[in-house]
Amino acid sequence: MMSDYETISMECPECKTKQDVTVWHKLDVRADPAARDALFAWQINVFTCSSCDFKALLPVGLLYDDPNRRIAVQYYPVDALGQEGFYSGFNKDGEPVSTEPNPEEYMKKPHIVFDMGEMLRYIVFREVAFEKGK
Repeated sequence: MMSDYETISMECPECKTKQDVTVWHKLDVRADPAARDALFAWQINVFTCSSCDFKALLPVGLLYDDPNRRIAVQYYPVDALGQEGFYSGFNKDGEPVSTEPNPEEYMKKPHIVFDMGEMLRYIVFREVAFEKGK
């Protein structure tokens, strides 16, 4: 899997300045090793106004994929829980219904989080476990 992002035009909620923003949907750290560092520096899916320095986390889902360590983490903004149709992407056990053809086994059940800080903590946990675990 490759990283997936798009560039959109946004208006700053504070000063109304328009600017282009990169919105990431998937991060594949094998294909984009610098993406992991950008995520941990809070540079992924964070709007920073070029005029007034207003900062806000963008309310978009993000899939983190580290194929080398077999880590898959799916972040959903907590507001997604109340959106119509959100649960149609899951089976009755709360596991995501995969839309990828023939995903690797670890990608079939990504760890789901609703907080970006939790995503970062889980990634660190899995990386350390990969290095030091049995």
